[in-house]
Parts: sequence; structure tokens; C-alpha cells
Amino acid sequence: MLNNKQVITLLSPWPNSSSPLTKIRHMYICKESHDNTCEFFICTHISPDNLNEIQSGMVDEFPDVTRNPFRRPTRINCRIVHKSTGVDYDASLLTTIRPDICDELYERLLQEYDHSFKLVAVLDTEAILALNPTTTRRI
Repeated sequence: MLNNKQVITLLSPWPNSSSPLTKIRHMYICKESHDNTCEFFICTHISPDNLNEIQSGMVDEFPDVTRNPFRRPTRINCRIVHKSTGVDYDASLLTTIRPDICDELYERLLQEYDHSFKLVAVLDTEAILALNPTTTRRI
């Protein structure tokens, strides 16, 4: 089971399992983990195409090993929480630069989430397990 603030890289069935995004690993920050449910903030790289598209509910973060495991400028979406149920995430999915984000960044994400329009995206358990061989079913 993941702990709050931990960051994993994952192939995700979002918005569905046939999406081209399922072929690209994204970083997911564990917002909250309890029982057999995990909620995540999704991270995407900031590119020249989306540099000026910052909106409320999003946080831009630059690589800084004292704060985060990012290798490139990254946008964290706090408006959509990705939720999985019944999945155990292996430690091999944790990011390698550091396995989590700092307390200050975590608190900022929670604050941004509290002040944003919220959407919960429920991820397909079977698709997560199929896309990520190191994940297992949690009972």
C-alpha cells in the first residue's frame, strides 16, 4: 500500500483502456490511501505548447530533489483525482530520484484541491493490472 505523498510511475487506463495515453507512463502523487483505495494527483510535463495554459487547480513545479522527483518542469492537476480500488502498487513503481514529494508541496496540492472544482476519475482495476505487471490485486 502506498503512503500519502509517495510518487509512482504508472501506465494508466485514462480516459479509457484504448487511449493512446495508456502507452505513456505518467507520475501519480498519492493524495490519500486507505483500506484498499488510493487517490492520486496526475502529473504531466510542461511543454512549450501548454506553458501558458495554467488554470486554477493546477500547480507548476520545477525539478528540485529537495521537493520532488521530477526531471522536467511538471504540471500537477489538482482538479481531477484518479481513484483506484483493489490494486496493490509494487515498490518498483516508486520514483527513483526520491520516492515522494516534500510536505510543503503536498500541503499546497491539498489546498489547491480544496479550492478547486473536483472530479473523481475511477480507474479500471483490471486495466491497471494488465498495463502494469508489477501491480497485484488487493483483497
